[in-house]
Amino acid sequence: MRLEFAVLSDQDADVAADDGVAWKVLERILHHMRKDRNSDRAEINGGNGCVLPIPATFVLNRNGVVTWRFVNLEYRQRAEPDDVIAAL
Repeated sequence: MRLEFAVLSDQDADVAADDGVAWKVLERILHHMRKDRNSDRAEINGGNGCVLPIPATFVLNRNGVVTWRFVNLEYRQRAEPDDVIAAL
């Protein structure tokens, strides 16, 4: 399926950090995650494992202005696809 708009993939959470919707995981938490869950965030995420995004969805117009957003600190809450489609 060919999309008629650009979709940003922010592998290293650089854009999320620039927009204030990312947080740096404390080293003691990373240590706990590696030890107790035997997981390496950088390996799992394929990017910067020390920075995690806050779940957020943004729709921008052709001029790069945000026209719709969904941001929620509760990581289990995500934008509803129908809402995103309506915003597009």
